[in-house]
Amino acid sequence: MKNLILTVIAVCSLNTIQAQEISYKKWVKEAPRLEDSFFTTPKAKEVAETVLLYQQPTGGWPKNINFFQTPDNKEKALEIKNDVNASTIDNGATTTEIIYLSRLYNATHDETYKEAAIRGLDYLFEAQYENGGWPQFYPRPKGYYVQITYNDNAMINVMNLLRDVSNGKSPFTYLPESTRQKAQKAIDKGVECILKTQVKQHGKLTVWCAQHDRETFAPAKARAYELPSLSGAESANIVIYLMQLPNPSAEVIQSIES
Repeated sequence: MKNLILTVIAVCSLNTIQAQEISYKKWVKEAPRLEDSFFTTPKAKEVAETVLLYQQPTGGWPKNINFFQTPDNKEKALEIKNDVNASTIDNGATTTEIIYLSRLYNATHDETYKEAAIRGLDYLFEAQYENGGWPQFYPRPKGYYVQITYNDNAMINVMNLLRDVSNGKSPFTYLPESTRQKAQKAIDKGVECILKTQVKQHGKLTVWCAQHDRETFAPAKARAYELPSLSGAESANIVIYLMQLPNPSAEVIQSIES
């Protein structure tokens, strides 16, 4: 009987975890696929109210939240909102919200959404290290969260967004030239970081790891089971990003071919 009870508890716990994962994944996967017509509906503004509710004082957002659902407990939501250590670019956080609010601003011309999106962009600019890398969490002061993070495409998601900003691509057509230039500078620094973190083995350039030390650029560990290792999926998306650069330098070309 005891074993049966433990099994039931374990299954229920697993189902809860899976439901939570599906919940936030629905947001990060479905939000970019929304039709433009959606942003003229009352539902779009309802979702935005939840997005704005969770935006942190840093300008960034916490991860693993399904903004399609209105929070049952707003007090708990405010606790998360004010925990600035939760601001992150992991699991599609912050970049997804900036894009959503920008699309809604274009549809409604409500300055509230524009201002929130710009605060999100300012967070991304501030979170970037001088060496060009982005940590998984900012301003979290310690732990593996501070390392330069390619894991789950965290840094590449940011650089893809900033590329659209710098090019004045929709939904960022409303941004001024000064912001576009700032985005381009951040991209240039990010590319430099990518080149510096490419792992060299036996004198030859290979690929990248999920995390790299923010000071030495060396491969770095994350959780106990995430040891330094060459990362296939993340490296593939880094290469794709580099291949899309206009007028790539000889160093970028060498990096791609390697």
